[in-house]
Amino acid sequence: MVRQPVRSRSPRRLPTSVLMVLLLVPFACRSLGPEELENRETAEEIWRHHEEVVALAIEGKQEGDQFIEAVLFFAELTGVEIEVNMSTMGFIPKTETIRDLERVREWYAEHRECLYYDAVRESVRLRNPC
Repeated sequence: MVRQPVRSRSPRRLPTSVLMVLLLVPFACRSLGPEELENRETAEEIWRHHEEVVALAIEGKQEGDQFIEAVLFFAELTGVEIEVNMSTMGFIPKTETIRDLERVREWYAEHRECLYYDAVRESVRLRNPC
């Protein structure tokens, strides 16, 4: 009887895509820790403050430089530029500002879960990838 050489079986390899899923699922499904939750809540508070400043400015109620600070905040974070008029009294809303505020709100609805407060930079940031 002739013996066949024993071939060692190499372990079967999982496809790379399966490995990636197995590695990433625990991170994607984890709940937010207390610090992350606090950072997200801080980001939301800052967002809501700036949103309220713009809404009040549209109604003709604004204090100091808060309106232009809110406009710059939204432009930097979202890329949505809010139309303003430069006057001798400072920056004031235009009629297009209402439409721009709606665009900002739509952006927020889509990206809300990706916002966080970066304590080192002292600013609201967009988590990437979102």
